[in-house]
Amino acid sequence: MIRDDFDDLVADRLDLAVRVGQSADASLVSRSVGGFGRALIASPPYLEKHGVPLTPEDLAGHTCVVHDTGPASAQWRFRGPGGPYKIEVPSALSATTSNVVRQAALAGHGIALLSEALVHEDILGGRLQRLMPEYPTERSHLFLVYPSRRYLAPRTRVVIDFVVEQFKVMGSRLEEELV
Repeated sequence: MIRDDFDDLVADRLDLAVRVGQSADASLVSRSVGGFGRALIASPPYLEKHGVPLTPEDLAGHTCVVHDTGPASAQWRFRGPGGPYKIEVPSALSATTSNVVRQAALAGHGIALLSEALVHEDILGGRLQRLMPEYPTERSHLFLVYPSRRYLAPRTRVVIDFVVEQFKVMGSRLEEELV
């Protein structure tokens, strides 16, 4: 099962979840697998039609596609030459699933702020253009979360080891190719 949220691993009968940020549930085991930033992106056709924003303030004049993760989803935060920025973006479309936001950006519906790992191949392939790299976002930390070490199934251990290794490889590639 793949989804962007979960309430209770045990009740949902999940062996493992990937979570952004440390889990507040002390009964769960959390293993850090690394961090990632988010990339401000848009499709070349969108940018040809609407222009390229050069500063966070310029986003107010653009259509944005928001990944709805809670009440502050339309408040995008950046660091830059002038200090920290917190910008309330106009949202023409929001979705609770990051892949829907990615597809909307690919289709030219607006500017989106998504995980670098999710849009990496699209940027390299020219389907999406990275905007304002001099205004990075804060890095988020990813954790693998699972109910117990004591009764961890061997297949779950294999998946954990695989995911940790893949995040290391992906992190190295992102540093080399997107910076």
